Amino acid sequence: MPQFDKRRSLDVPIDFKAVEDLTGLSLCGCVTLVLITDGKVVASVNGETKTLIAPCVLCITEQDKIEVVENKRLYAQSFTLNPSYLRNRKTYRTIKKNEISANEEPFIDVLNLFFYRDSNYNGVLDIPPDAYIKIFEWMAVIGTETAAQSDGRWTCRVRAYFLRIINMLDEIYENKNIDIVVDKSRSNVDVVLEYLHTHYMDDITLDILCRQIHTNRTTLNKSFKERTGQTVIAYLLNYRLRVATELLAHTGLTIDEIARASGFIYDTYLIRQFTDKTGQTPTEYRQEARQKYNIVVLKD
Repeated sequence: MPQFDKRRSLDVPIDFKAVEDLTGLSLCGCVTLVLITDGKVVASVNGETKTLIAPCVLCITEQDKIEVVENKRLYAQSFTLNPSYLRNRKTYRTIKKNEISANEEPFIDVLNLFFYRDSNYNGVLDIPPDAYIKIFEWMAVIGTETAAQSDGRWTCRVRAYFLRIINMLDEIYENKNIDIVVDKSRSNVDVVLEYLHTHYMDDITLDILCRQIHTNRTTLNKSFKERTGQTVIAYLLNYRLRVATELLAHTGLTIDEIARASGFIYDTYLIRQFTDKTGQTPTEYRQEARQKYNIVVLKD
């Protein structure tokens, strides 16, 4: 930390470790996402002894105290970043001159899971199997892009995949305290929500979802709307727009790339839906967001 961008000859405040053992973490001003992929570890997390069993994640900052008590065949990887990587107030010239502001505020609204703590959450989050597969894939992309730096826009792609992971973890956190039915099995709506959150970039139809839970369209939409206040397709559209919104504000990906990354087949479809919902085109929103947050996304 930091990662040296060979193409621009400057430091990028991120780092990826393919093998993370939770010892020697140095997070001065940074946050780290740790993905435990196999095995387990007994660790003291902020004074509370916990057994962390794969698959799960830790969202930690320099304020968190992690001490390994017993390593039981732990396999994990980590991605560390300075919040300024998401809320970049520096231009290419100031970065190259290493003119870093010490007063940059963390991008709290995106990094809630790193900074928020309560009696039920101390930075550790268990991951459902389907979500784990996607998060593992996206972490692999982050690691590959960080190592390869295949072109001048590799940092934009790393940022985009990190935001995908954060979106999914936010949804897992929001749903983790929902009461489970007496027989401990998940409801059909739980299954559908998990599927939407992990496959939103794919082609999804009501028929596909009905086959997942062995029900019909009418029953699914009725139970789903009782739970969320929206039909399945309306919820999916809004979730895709949420992903697109964050990618627009915090990456330099093209509108077409963002459309495909958030589940819209064509950029024209994203533009139409985004404009209908927000009253702004994606380009107008991107310009306004960057002015609001003083974000500068480096170009090739």
